[in-house]
Amino acid sequence: MPPLSELGKFKRLAELFVLAMKVNLTITHEQHQMAIYCLTEYGLSEHQAESFLNSGFEKLERGLIRNPELVMQAVADAFRPRDHGYILSQIQAILETQPITEEVQKFFDRCCEYLYHEM
Repeated sequence: MPPLSELGKFKRLAELFVLAMKVNLTITHEQHQMAIYCLTEYGLSEHQAESFLNSGFEKLERGLIRNPELVMQAVADAFRPRDHGYILSQIQAILETQPITEEVQKFFDRCCEYLYHEM
């Protein structure tokens, strides 16, 4: 289990995963399972991952997440730059569970603007 001080950044990451799942407006079981798996890779329990995703969905439905770019920036700020490539690969895995539409590609391109760094 990650330290309490680290949980805030995983909540931001869960919000970004929620946005990735909602790009095409429908969420599949496969997407949801992939997002849970991605969060558990950071040491969260399945229950915690599910809870963070549910919180992200609630915030989105209540209009508390209006600007995806603010979430992308919050994730970029919370994680070390060397972690950004891995986060992008997780977002890609979630996005690839749905048909790749123009909107999906735009979302991924936008994530790359915040999380991609040339070495």
